[in-house]
Order: sequence, then C-alpha cells, then structure tokens
Amino acid sequence: MKKDFQYYSFIQGGILGLILLVITTMFYICDSHSLLPAMNIYSICFVTSLFMYSCYALIKFSKQYCVMQYNFKIYFSISFLLLAIALLISRIYIVILYNIIDINLITEYFTYTHQQHNIDLIGYSDDDWLELVQKNFSFLGQLQSYVFSLIPCTLYSAIISLLMKINHK
Repeated sequence: MKKDFQYYSFIQGGILGLILLVITTMFYICDSHSLLPAMNIYSICFVTSLFMYSCYALIKFSKQYCVMQYNFKIYFSISFLLLAIALLISRIYIVILYNIIDINLITEYFTYTHQQHNIDLIGYSDDDWLELVQKNFSFLGQLQSYVFSLIPCTLYSAIISLLMKINHK
C-alpha cells in the first residue's frame, strides 16, 4: 500500500476514533448504564458510526485521489486500517474510563452481568466474578478484546469495499 494511502487511513482512523470517543463520552454522561453490554442506542450508534464513517472515508478517498478503476485490495486495506486504528483508540479510552475516570463503572458492569447471567448457577463466587470483570477492563483484557474485534472489522471492510464497486459504476 502506498504511503499516501497509509497516511490517509491513519488520519481517518484517528478521526473515527475521536468520534467514537465522543459518542462513548456522551452516553456515559447521559446514562452510564447505556455502556452496559446490551442491544441499546449506544451499541447501535457505535456500530453505525463505524460503518457509515468508513463508507464516507472511502468515497472521499476515491474523489481525493481520483481513483478511476475499482480496486478491492486498496479499498479493503484502507477500510481495515481505518477501523483497526479507530477501535484501538476506543479500547484505550475504555481502559481509561473504567479504571481512572470512574471506577464505579466496573461495579455497575459486575452487578448487571451478575443479574443477567445468574452467576451463582455457573459456579462463580461473587469475588471470582468481580475479579474476572476487573481483568476484562484491564489494559491486557481490552487488548484481547481489541484483537477479537478485528475479526468483524475484516467482514465490515470486505462489505464496504464491495459496496464501493457500486460507486465506480
């Protein structure tokens, strides 16, 4: 991939990462319970932002660099790098939010998941479950989560890159 394309992906990924940071902060300020793992407005806004901004960035790229011929590899690479950088910024912010800004968020998460999954039936004690939740929001836990979030990024990038074929017709 050319250096210009990498630079473009990095900048656009940083911008998307900041957008995700603002979305997370807004939902945290309005209602911290919206950050809990459930299908809610926050999760829909988060995923929609990932998808829509990636499409916007690729359309902008094709116009900025006057791309006349459709090239799946270039679009996929730009989209994947953009999403990977944005999600990395988002994960780092989650570590800071849960471990530095508001430590009570871990307790909210613990209580919510404890009630949702009926942890006592699974065989975890409250202390074991709390320790597992705290590990999940550590830097290493979020890094592992980031690696697994790259799997759907591959699918998103492929879909977005294929959608760009429509733009070239």
